[in-house]
Amino acid sequence: KPVVLIDIPGNPRLRPQFTEELDAARGIIFILDSAVLGRNLQQVAMYLYDILANPVVASKELPITVLCNKADLMTAVPPAKVQDMLASEITRLRTTRSAALDLHEGDDNAASDFLGFEDQPFKFDHLPNEVTFEKYSVVSEDGDRVLGSYLPIHHQNQVKMTSTVTAEPLTTAAYYPYGDVLDLDALMAMPTRTAPTFTANASAPLVIKANQGTAIRVAHIAELLNLRPDLRPANTAVNPDDKGNSAPQPYTTATPTTVTTPAQPNLSFFRCAPRSARPFPAELLERHPYSTQVFIPVYRAVDRLAADGADRVLAGTVNRQCAYRYLVVVALNGKDDRPDVSTLRAFVAHRWQGVSYRPGVWHHPMIALEQETDFITLIWENGAAVEDCQVVHLAAPVHICIPEPGEQQPTRPKL
Repeated sequence: KPVVLIDIPGNPRLRPQFTEELDAARGIIFILDSAVLGRNLQQVAMYLYDILANPVVASKELPITVLCNKADLMTAVPPAKVQDMLASEITRLRTTRSAALDLHEGDDNAASDFLGFEDQPFKFDHLPNEVTFEKYSVVSEDGDRVLGSYLPIHHQNQVKMTSTVTAEPLTTAAYYPYGDVLDLDALMAMPTRTAPTFTANASAPLVIKANQGTAIRVAHIAELLNLRPDLRPANTAVNPDDKGNSAPQPYTTATPTTVTTPAQPNLSFFRCAPRSARPFPAELLERHPYSTQVFIPVYRAVDRLAADGADRVLAGTVNRQCAYRYLVVVALNGKDDRPDVSTLRAFVAHRWQGVSYRPGVWHHPMIALEQETDFITLIWENGAAVEDCQVVHLAAPVHICIPEPGEQQPTRPKL
């Protein structure tokens, strides 16, 4: 009998899909990276805790298989050790979650949130579900790791080796393999959490009242990573523009893979001139191997818009929100440590949406569309150009077809 596998990434903003699929589920496969479990143990345990504590999972006694991925690597933790590490971390999390629930007496979920027995350390055989731990790895016939397995199944092979890509609307789910989307309305529409001990990677956004009840604070809206120690003052390294005064170090196969100096966060402004070419030719991509990079557009009043074409856009039938569109072009890393063009995608973003790039994700320098657009950016840098930003020129341009304003209607209510 055919088996249907539904791939749900672990990003907190995509987890509501897990609940939606539970009614028809016959079992659960939980995949973790056993090669770096020590670094991600808390986040992995928090997500697994949420799954195990789900009342539907418990009532249906769904069998759960924990696949310890990358088992072929020397740094991989054996399945038995993975089980022990997760059990110990879940025991610790029970105390944290119980304390948080005590702050919200009357919560209907309080009784069902506790895993195992109160007077004993947690063990997986305390559960009504059968939980097994197995080795797992995904490699190709020639022994290379299959990088595409990181993508959701329905996105694999979506973009073949082609010179033309059509830009799509920016959404959290579609953009997840490349980074986070910073969209307040989308975050506010998601299930929220209240326990401040939970991290951004392990639960829904943290929403609390602030400023004596006159404001709402939404915290941990994106994952921020600096994969280097941060003690040394940073020197500004501008995003690549080969015609600029601070061109980044071109990427070569001789690029060192080790970090030479620490880094510090660099908060900057970018003012991006509009790019008029249609379709837009993407001729190069860049990456920041050790740091996330965040772009947040800054709204500029209508009277500051460039006169050329602005009045026609704003006075016509196109919604005023379309005036500040920008284009995000991203790709995953390939087996040759260069952009995998088959994973290249383009997204049309609006002024209320920010984006982040995960460390090592290839992306085009920011592309403003109809109007000059300002951004606030955050990145960790150490002044070593080859570590801060690496640039690759594509063998052939990829042409990005961009829908006209109004063809892809924004989903946010008119401001």
